[in-house]
Amino acid sequence: MTTPHDSAAPANFWARTDKGLTGFRAATVCRNGHEQTVDEDEFPGDDLDFCSYCSERVLGGCPNCGRRLRGASRSITLRPGSSPAPGQAHQWSACDRCGDPYPWADRETKISHLLRSLRQDIPEHDREVIADDLQRLRDVELGEDPETEGRVMSAFKRGAFVSAVAADALGGLISDIVSKQFL
Repeated sequence: MTTPHDSAAPANFWARTDKGLTGFRAATVCRNGHEQTVDEDEFPGDDLDFCSYCSERVLGGCPNCGRRLRGASRSITLRPGSSPAPGQAHQWSACDRCGDPYPWADRETKISHLLRSLRQDIPEHDREVIADDLQRLRDVELGEDPETEGRVMSAFKRGAFVSAVAADALGGLISDIVSKQFL
């Protein structure tokens, strides 16, 4: 068995626990969450082409921190030549290193991330209003509450969230809202 410390991998790709028969293999997954492989024992590289199921770009690591996407457990033996079924959804929705949601994460995961990434140095009242708006977005269908959606987008533009990764989570919500309005 190959050890998960190949020289081509960036330093932060493998988790400390991904050794021997513990931890996880790496996976490759498209931006829509369709698994391509779950049994990588070496760094899959950066140029991974496109998903044969939906034509989205395939990722080999977390878009934020570069950690491997969690694949199959090393404690199980995989059948040689086995691969995920076409269109099989990846079961993990957030990185096990940085906690950021993957592009295919559901709305609940993205909103939870946004709540965690609210800046602590903004006025408490503003934080409470934004948190209430995000909670409200959990409970309504996209496009049903354009006023709340607008306030959340405005808060983002004002810099209410800690990181650019919050922009990805919010961007996912915004694209969901826009596609709902025009489909």
